[in-house]
Amino acid sequence: MNIDIGRVFANTFAMVRERWGPMLGLWATFFAALIVYFMIFGGLLGGSAFLLGSAMGGDGFGDDPLAGMGIGFFLMILVFYVGYFAIAFGQQGSMIAMASPFRRPTFGEAFSLGLKGGLSFLGVVLVLIVAYIVLALIGALFVAMLGEVGGIILAILVLPVAIYIGCRFAVLVPVIVVEGVFNPIKAITRTWEVTRGKALGIFVIYLIFTVVAGIALMLPFGIFFGSIYASIEAGADPGIGSVLFMGLLFMLVFIAFMLITASMVASLHAEISDSQAEDLSETFG
Repeated sequence: MNIDIGRVFANTFAMVRERWGPMLGLWATFFAALIVYFMIFGGLLGGSAFLLGSAMGGDGFGDDPLAGMGIGFFLMILVFYVGYFAIAFGQQGSMIAMASPFRRPTFGEAFSLGLKGGLSFLGVVLVLIVAYIVLALIGALFVAMLGEVGGIILAILVLPVAIYIGCRFAVLVPVIVVEGVFNPIKAITRTWEVTRGKALGIFVIYLIFTVVAGIALMLPFGIFFGSIYASIEAGADPGIGSVLFMGLLFMLVFIAFMLITASMVASLHAEISDSQAEDLSETFG
């Protein structure tokens, strides 16, 4: 596998301990940006719908609620989702840049890398969508040629192939933000190069992380819901305080999960890119 799994997880928690403050600040900054973005675009979309309804004489949209919206309204929705995913990807990218053992960026540098990386990642997604469509067409042709047997073979292959491809692209974000490969095509080819021969090790790391994270996430919620159920069985009213506590608990667990995940991806990238350390040192020098 050529991957030291223990070192990946050791680096993961080392980066969380060392850089949790800046990472938390980056998460909060992008989260605040998302809230502002939702407020602005929500107002624009709501105002557009109101003006459209008024222009139609207050009769609504009739039997077809989409009638009369026009291409402009759908373009606004498209732009909204593009902006949303750019900010969401930027949040993840900035945290991974901050957590990378390869570099020690300032808060502003990590934020800037996240913004640039978010836009690049959108380009990567578009390329991968095109590739997915091509593969889907090939799969449909395969089934059409072989009939039911082809469908069975394709169904058997879909999951392992998807897992394999997912492992090969597991470090796509750090390749973009840590190595500075902002060209979508180059980022894809660089990621494919870095993960060559390491898919099994990457799969094992993600499997361990998923199992441990699942147990860690379920434990506090299991305890909480168990106590709520016990209170209800005893005839007591859990009250609004329990709901607020649940929301706070969910938020804290979610943030911790984001920090650890970003550090794990950054540490995995550092581990499998060890053979290219000299090239990276020249890039960051």
